[in-house]
Amino acid sequence: MVLVESLACGTPVVVGDDGAPPELVQPGIGAVSRGRDPEALADALAGALDLARDDDTVSRCRAKAAEFDWDGAIAPLLERVYRVKEH
Repeated sequence: MVLVESLACGTPVVVGDDGAPPELVQPGIGAVSRGRDPEALADALAGALDLARDDDTVSRCRAKAAEFDWDGAIAPLLERVYRVKEH
């Protein structure tokens, strides 16, 4: 959740290439670093700093975080799922 919270604040994220976090990162909102590679991490961090300087990054990050908003995304999805199962 900390990644989604960061995006909701309008800040880009940097994640390792292991597990689910890379699925969250898209161009313009963060960077993925190869695991156990200091140079790749440095490049990913530098890329995120560049994104933070771009005024459009805030809106892109917040739009991605909105996909995980309880009232606007998750609850309506669950309602659709349960309606389908009832019929």
